[in-house]
Amino acid sequence: MPTIDVEGESAWGPVKGYVAQRSATGTKTDTPLLETPQSISVVPRDQIDAQKADSAKQALRYTTDVAVENRANFGSTDITYSRGFILNRFLDGMKLQGDAAFMAPQPELYGVERVEVLRGPASVLYGQSSPGGIMNLVSKRPTAQPFGELEIQGGSYNRFQGAFDFGGPIDKDGQFLYRLTGLARESDNQVDFVKDQRAFIAPAFTWRPDNDTTWTVLANYQRDPKAGLYNFVPYAGSVGANPNGTLSTNFYGGDPNLNQIDRTQASISSFFEHHFDSVWTVRQNTRYLDMTGNLNQVLPLVLLSDDRTLMRYAQVTHDHVATLSLDNQLQADFAMGPLQHKVLESV
Repeated sequence: MPTIDVEGESAWGPVKGYVAQRSATGTKTDTPLLETPQSISVVPRDQIDAQKADSAKQALRYTTDVAVENRANFGSTDITYSRGFILNRFLDGMKLQGDAAFMAPQPELYGVERVEVLRGPASVLYGQSSPGGIMNLVSKRPTAQPFGELEIQGGSYNRFQGAFDFGGPIDKDGQFLYRLTGLARESDNQVDFVKDQRAFIAPAFTWRPDNDTTWTVLANYQRDPKAGLYNFVPYAGSVGANPNGTLSTNFYGGDPNLNQIDRTQASISSFFEHHFDSVWTVRQNTRYLDMTGNLNQVLPLVLLSDDRTLMRYAQVTHDHVATLSLDNQLQADFAMGPLQHKVLESV
């Protein structure tokens, strides 16, 4: 008989296939989805790759009760809706501050292991959050198995993208693990004068001094010199009829001499976990994130009654977001009679 290896799926690790068995988003613990009394959807890496998604919005296109196309023409943010509310965005269980800024942080999807959605007011587990729920992105982390991949893509509108992802153990005992993920992309757009440019690098390191202790450090740097398009077209001449004809799909209503969307963001995160015994576990998660973005534009406002004159307005925005996020957890696993209990205190 051949040997059969049974590997448990961790809360923050990779998912094999399209169906996840566990999620840390619903309870902040390594609890099976079948035992989690919440509405949770998990889009794993295999599904993201099959969809060829470039953003969290695109990854969630087939997720029930999530609307992603409301602002589909603004590719530099991941604005999504559920149950009539904008979902608050989290990265590795900690909130991505800056949603109020026009240029909000946007993690590169190639550096993400999976995208999870927790629906409804259960999002209160994470503090002040949207009644519609939250979107939680899970970053790629070092693995005990060595691996490597190199990806080159080409496509319409002069699109070119190269990416790499490799890692594994540093020493023979597997006490030290590493991972390095990177991506570079440049592309034109269906709309005139619009470009999409991105450079992304994310090193990761894990130290496991013993079976009860794990410390992981994740860092990333992302530069978007050209972050896509934020623009509108009038209804008459696009969706609706216009006696003067139909607008071309490459119509650009801005001013190429002024319009600019660029963003630079970087972060470093620490995830520490220690099991004192079979009952008590402590976790300490910290992230510092810094983002600077510029959004300068001439934006179409309204089409006048002659159906040919377009009113526009100018807007110049500079955003800077610097945040420090902390999540301290104490977990107890114990039994009382026939009942198993998992108690979590999170601050």
